[in-house]
Formats: sequence, structure tokens, C-alpha cells
Amino acid sequence: MLLQTDIDALKSIPIADFLAVQNVRSRTINGRVFFSAPYKDDPNPSMKIDPAKNRWYDFGTGGQGDIIDLVQKINHCDFKSAVSILQSRTGIDMNIVRHTPLPKPAEPQAIAIVSVTRIWHKALLNYLQERSIDIDIAVKHCRQIQYIANGKTYFGIGFKNGSGGWEIRNKYFKECTSKDITIINKNENRDCDAHQCVVFEGFTDYLSYLTINRRQIPHEWQENIKDCAVILNSVANVGKAKPFLEKQYRVSTFFDNDDAGRRAAAEVKNAVKSGHPVWDGAQCYAHCKDLNDFLKSLPKPRQTAGKTLKIGNA
Repeated sequence: MLLQTDIDALKSIPIADFLAVQNVRSRTINGRVFFSAPYKDDPNPSMKIDPAKNRWYDFGTGGQGDIIDLVQKINHCDFKSAVSILQSRTGIDMNIVRHTPLPKPAEPQAIAIVSVTRIWHKALLNYLQERSIDIDIAVKHCRQIQYIANGKTYFGIGFKNGSGGWEIRNKYFKECTSKDITIINKNENRDCDAHQCVVFEGFTDYLSYLTINRRQIPHEWQENIKDCAVILNSVANVGKAKPFLEKQYRVSTFFDNDDAGRRAAAEVKNAVKSGHPVWDGAQCYAHCKDLNDFLKSLPKPRQTAGKTLKIGNA
């Protein structure tokens, strides 16, 4: 019979070490370890491991938990079976660990914001160009964030969410200071009824949408954002958007072409009042992973000779 100390011992097994033994692909970005989620097709590792808390978080689905939760998800099994799998694969002698005190995990270091300015850093401008996003659109809707993570200073593109926190991205970093959605309402009232609303999984998709419309590239949704836009900043935040979405008359979604994106689209559809149209924009880029991949697949605009965009740091 397993005691609580046995369960605690299993939960103390480093998730990163466990996945490494299973030969799961990983990458380390700014001191944070990301793995390809072993329970789905995940070519770009999207599962973050927090070594201090020994927990995992899937940015694609919003799933999270300890090592036992992960083994249950990988093997589609119950708690008892997951414990047995862990014991057999790690070879833990429960008679030893019962009498071994578990180390207290260290407190994780939070991201500290140093400054918020206009986007000017060359590496960030190059990152935007690599993703085919118009620089002036990014400058209008985002800011440059200087932040400290794990004692080191970095720069990232910041997008503000409804809690006043920042979604931060650069070529090697994807994190947030707080989890929340972003509502961009041209009626300037978060709770008012709008007639047309577009919903995006992340702000890169939102910037891609604006870029496509600005370039006037022919596509099936040839329209600008007339009333409001909702950026989930993670499909795990769909629930936070429902109170706003259920008031909308017409909604269009632009999510990733994966299981998480399809589930989120279905949740949005269920949130909108019966009879009000919900259009799935992902069908327009079914051959691409997401809206930004679709943008990158389009012909590049011609550069105007002698025309430069002035980027300052104020």
C-alpha cells in the first residue's frame, strides 16, 4: 500500500529528467526548459517545465500539473496506473524514499520589468521581419519591454493584456507577467454590445491579420476590424472571454489548425448566442499551422526605394 510519503517521493522526480530519459525533444530558452508535449504532435516545443516547482505547463492547450498528471495524460490512464508506471520506469525503491526527507523547492524568480519603450532594438525588428509583420503596425500596437529573468537582462516585444500585465515575445522567449485576455474595443467600453468581433489565439496572429489587411492581399475575409477584437493570449483563456463574446452579434475566429485551436473555436461558438453567426477563419489557411504561417507564405511586398521607417527609443 502506497503512503502519502510515497506519492510525494514520486512527485519529486524531476520532470525534465523523466522526459529526457524518454528521449523527448527539448530546448532551453533564457534558463527555462521547454519540451515537446509527448502526448501530441508538437514540433516546436511548447511545454514549459518549472524546475523549482517541478510542474509542467502546456502553452498550446493550457494543461498543467505535476509528474503524475503528465504520466496520466501521456498514457491515458488513471492515477493508480500512472503511479505504477512511474515506479517501474524510474526503479524507485519505496523502502528507501519513505525515510528520506524531500528537498524544499526554491521559490521561482518572477520576471521583473525594467523599462517600457517604443520598439527600436534591432534584434526585435529583425524578429518582426522574420515573421513578415509590418513594423509600423507592431510599433503601434506593441511596446519594447526590457526585463530581468534569472538575473539576466533581456529585450522583448510586449503586448498588454486586460490585467495590465505583458505578453512578452522574442525569438527565444515566450512568457507573460500575468495571464489574461486583451480586448480591443473601438467603442471604448469593455462591456458594450458590438456588432462584429474577431478573436485571435495570440497577439502575433492579431498583428498578422492587420498586416494582411493593410497590404490588401486578396483573401476570403477582406475586411478590417470594425468593432472589436479579442486576443486570448492562450487558448486556456477562452473562459475569460466568454462573458464578452456572448454579447456579440457576429464573431470570427482565427485560431491554430490543431486540436487546441479547434477546441477553442468550438468553445467560442458555444459562448455566442444561438442564431448569431460564428465564422471559423482557420479554414482560409488550412494548409498552414496558424495565421502567421499563412502570412509568411504570401508574396513579400515590394520595397519602395529610398523609403525608410524611423524607429526611435522614446
